[in-house]
Amino acid sequence: MSVRTSPGIAFIFLSAPVCHAAPSSGVSAARTGPAGNWRACLSRANVLLKKAATEANPQSTALLAVKECRDSLAQQKSPLGCEMLAIAWLMAGSAHNKEALQASRDAVDANSGGSDSQDLVALAAFLGGDLTSSREALVHYTGDEVRISHPESHTIIAGALTQRGPQELAAILRANPLPGDRRGQARALLLKGLIDFFNKRYNAVIPLHRHFNERFARQNFPAENDFALNLTACAELLTMRADKARVAAVELLSRQPVDPSTPMLVDTAYFALSRREEGLRLVQEREATNSRVCKLGRAWVLDEMSQPKEALDVLNALALALPGDAEVTLQQARMEAELNLNKPALDRLNRFLAGHPKSGQAYILRAQIYVQKKEWPRALADLNRAVDLGYGLVKAVRARSACYAALGHNVQAQNDMNLAESFMQWVH
Repeated sequence: MSVRTSPGIAFIFLSAPVCHAAPSSGVSAARTGPAGNWRACLSRANVLLKKAATEANPQSTALLAVKECRDSLAQQKSPLGCEMLAIAWLMAGSAHNKEALQASRDAVDANSGGSDSQDLVALAAFLGGDLTSSREALVHYTGDEVRISHPESHTIIAGALTQRGPQELAAILRANPLPGDRRGQARALLLKGLIDFFNKRYNAVIPLHRHFNERFARQNFPAENDFALNLTACAELLTMRADKARVAAVELLSRQPVDPSTPMLVDTAYFALSRREEGLRLVQEREATNSRVCKLGRAWVLDEMSQPKEALDVLNALALALPGDAEVTLQQARMEAELNLNKPALDRLNRFLAGHPKSGQAYILRAQIYVQKKEWPRALADLNRAVDLGYGLVKAVRARSACYAALGHNVQAQNDMNLAESFMQWVH
């Protein structure tokens, strides 16, 4: 279960080409070349992707789009650049599944680990055969969407997506054919459900698990069966059938081992039913046999319930059993920062970064502490590193602008505000 710092609300795959929070190359406008060059590369990539979508064999044209996206990201990392690169790699075919998944994850990191681009992760992971990562991405998205739309949050759920274009998806499927054996047929059924989910045709997804069992009950496909059950539960949650989703989530919690995404799915179902403490107890009961997954899940839920001290206690106990676990360490530091335990948080992050110098997330966490302490030069240095690494770009660039302003560097501050705004604009 990854550490999330901000929720998003919209699946972007095949949606109107809106640029979400973007990976900034890690440099402000003042540190890059001519301001428009990175966007010109993305414009050319967009033209190539549209052309590839019309071709029977889109792979060659898609690889030209990959080059344009990479050229853009070399000049200026942006969330849009990462998203377009992921789509280009997907169109480039099954030989590039690993690159597509990494680009999709980079796009999620560019958005601070929120739900934007999780659909790309779900699709790339699925086509690459990684059903666990695909499930986790779906549950992240569903959890954010349910919480944003819950009456207690006083917000309204995002509306139906505007299609980016079915041609792109058709091209991706042409470039990534599934095998024709029985397992390939099972995954083809799941893929159809996944695409329906992307397009918010949730009522079409709800019968998926039943249909899967009708067709493949005689085969021993546990991973595919659980994927179907997981996807059905997500669709039920997004159509206000939380009690049915709860039954599916509890069934998934009984698996051995527990999938990393299941504690969050359980919490989302019980959250929607306003019975969150009950879900928390169920996750805790599974800790004896699934300590890491369930304790991380419980800590995440406790933090969501505004109980960071209790979350930190769980994480500290887990850290004793798993010294050096990167995710546990980052969660500990985040809880300590929330509790204003700045010195232990800083000490922990300093040790962590000594061994993980490319963790943009850790630089963001440490920068937040330096901002609290008004240590602007140190905060600025960490924000520069986070941006260079492509993590939380809009958030990091805006925070960097504030640091520049606090230091009296008004030109750089305005440059960064302009850069953050440019991340939100589509290219033509």
